[in-house]
Amino acid sequence: MGLFFKKKEAAMREEAVKSVSNFHLDRARKADKENDYTTAAREYRKTISILKKDNPEEFRTVSEEFENFVKRDPIFKEILSVFLSGIKEHPEIKPIDISLGGIAKNWGEIYGFKRVLEPIDIKYFFDFAEKFGYIKIDSDTGKINIQNKTKENE
Repeated sequence: MGLFFKKKEAAMREEAVKSVSNFHLDRARKADKENDYTTAAREYRKTISILKKDNPEEFRTVSEEFENFVKRDPIFKEILSVFLSGIKEHPEIKPIDISLGGIAKNWGEIYGFKRVLEPIDIKYFFDFAEKFGYIKIDSDTGKINIQNKTKENE
């Protein structure tokens, strides 16, 4: 009888994961259609967080969808611009130096970002800037190197 309950529990968990992840994914897509980029990004992150452990196949699919969203997200582009400008002016900066208490604290104000930079903005930048080839973090020095991106490889 123990095996029956384990299978039943696993099936219930799988259904709960699917239900919750679909809820957040639907919200992400709806927010995207409504040009509510902040909500869309947040809901994509929630969906991915739920799927990462319990559904690797769906995780990959939604991660790809999120990446495509980020590539056209105007808020990511603004955050990217702020951080790339700051990094250019501070070429010896390391990721650890970029924190709200550190050198990047007032970058939003300096570089014309429309709101205060939050910790999630820093995470958003680092999650995708290197993945998309805008920066490369030197594994020996920890220094952030800006990569030369052209229209062809964006």
